[in-house]
Amino acid sequence: MKFPSRNLNTAIKSALSAGLLAVFVGCAPKNNPSDTVQNPILLPAVHPMFLEMPVPSGGIEVNQNPPILRRPAVKGKDVVYEILLSQDSTFKNTTPVKTRMAVYNPHRKLENGAWYWQYRKEGADDREISKFIVTEAAVPVVSPEADELIQSIPAEHPRTLIGKNEISALRSLSDNADAQAVIADAKKYLDGRIPREKDAYATRKVDDKRQQRKLDQDASQNLSSSTYDRIVSLTQAYLLTGRDEYATPAIAVAMEVASWNPDGITQLSDFGDARCMLGMALVFDTFYDRLDADQKEKLVKAVSHRAARFYDDWINNIEAKVLSGHVWQHILHYFFQTAISLHGETPAADDWLRYAYELFIARAPVLGGFDGGWVEGVSYFRMNMETMIDIPLFIKKFTGFDFINAHPWYKENIRWAAYHIPPGSSADGFGDNTEEVFSPGAEYIAYAEETAKLTGDTLASWYARECRKYEQPDLSKTKTLRWVRLAKTRNLPLPEYDRNPVLPTGAVFRDAGLAAMHNDIAHTPTDLAVTFKSSPFGSYGHILCDQNTFNILYGGKRIFYRTGY
Repeated sequence: MKFPSRNLNTAIKSALSAGLLAVFVGCAPKNNPSDTVQNPILLPAVHPMFLEMPVPSGGIEVNQNPPILRRPAVKGKDVVYEILLSQDSTFKNTTPVKTRMAVYNPHRKLENGAWYWQYRKEGADDREISKFIVTEAAVPVVSPEADELIQSIPAEHPRTLIGKNEISALRSLSDNADAQAVIADAKKYLDGRIPREKDAYATRKVDDKRQQRKLDQDASQNLSSSTYDRIVSLTQAYLLTGRDEYATPAIAVAMEVASWNPDGITQLSDFGDARCMLGMALVFDTFYDRLDADQKEKLVKAVSHRAARFYDDWINNIEAKVLSGHVWQHILHYFFQTAISLHGETPAADDWLRYAYELFIARAPVLGGFDGGWVEGVSYFRMNMETMIDIPLFIKKFTGFDFINAHPWYKENIRWAAYHIPPGSSADGFGDNTEEVFSPGAEYIAYAEETAKLTGDTLASWYARECRKYEQPDLSKTKTLRWVRLAKTRNLPLPEYDRNPVLPTGAVFRDAGLAAMHNDIAHTPTDLAVTFKSSPFGSYGHILCDQNTFNILYGGKRIFYRTGY
């Protein structure tokens, strides 16, 4: 690789000056410099592991209308909260709303002006009152009540992977590349041995109990995930073809999983536990008319046991926690689909769906903000793509509310991708596993195309097409967003794009604490990039302790790159 060293040095100096100023002025918490040096231990965390103070409070102007009201969770089972919200600080004639969640969404647009709210444990003598200001500048994100979602779910099955009235159109797609790939995957499982619960135990045995538990946990997750993949492939292939050769083994595998001990080896891994749960739920929903009463009862019982465990562990917990990575990567999406599948079959399913809906609307994007960043990094964002797209599509299908176009993050998120993993370029270098990401790849192209179709955003369309100049992956071979594309968005057009978009040389994502400077963002072979991180999220989960540092790339290649610190 050749580049003029003098120009490179000049560009780096210029980029460092502008970029570091943007990061440390625009991203980092604003404190008195002398206080920062003298008393660093006194500075509060911007995003502590668990919420420590009411949000919003202190008379701040909120950026969303209505704002999501959050307060530290009170520990304990079956805690019930009372919420008071009014423009009258005395709450005269205000009826408290009761909820088990440590979060509250008013689900209505609030009038401009000062608002007061109180969030206390039922029966407690807590008189702390928080205040916030609503202005015309607040972005309206007015979602419907959870009961509207629940009441809109059809009584007939199937309804999760696809609606009953949509099957005939789906089965006309014999020439579709995604459909052919789904069927090819399913054929691999037609002659396979049905897995058994004993297969979830590690074959290797050691004396150390903690090490043995980890080995068993990994083996359990591997079995549950492979079983889930088998069920999903066979079920999707059946929906595409209507052929018994896919239905029969899918049902057989699900009934085998239903016979496993839900408190046994397969719940050691939360991913594995959730995949067992959803795999059975999808078979129950898809093959409802083929199952006898005994099979239905066994599946509902087995699914409910696992779903109830997630629900009991999450409520009054996850909504107050800065991040629970596995929940937001996949499990919330699994749980949401499970609740839809079992709606009307067990009363608890509506409680699960109500919680999953409120949690998603209140906290998504959990690792971003309005300006589109994703602090966990470009590698692990791939794990969140389907959750961030598919849950809103379910909500829109059943209620008409379009979260993707209501929330500013979605369009801005593509801008983050363009600056932090440009077409034909390695990743910015921040976050776990970015050392393994040398190009956007199939996942980012698929995600950008779906975003473009759903929002009409021309930058997303440009990003996807520009990426294809450097790499030509077969998206049908990548499962990420394949079923979404096939069953939900196949008829949506990819918008046209500006071949010469106006892209500033720098972009700052203050909510996540990221910034990137480029001298030729639209042409990677001659682009010099300097990326920065100074994040209010600190180091948590897959967010590494790479704070207040920078990386340098030229022509999409790594020049000065991540150390992890």
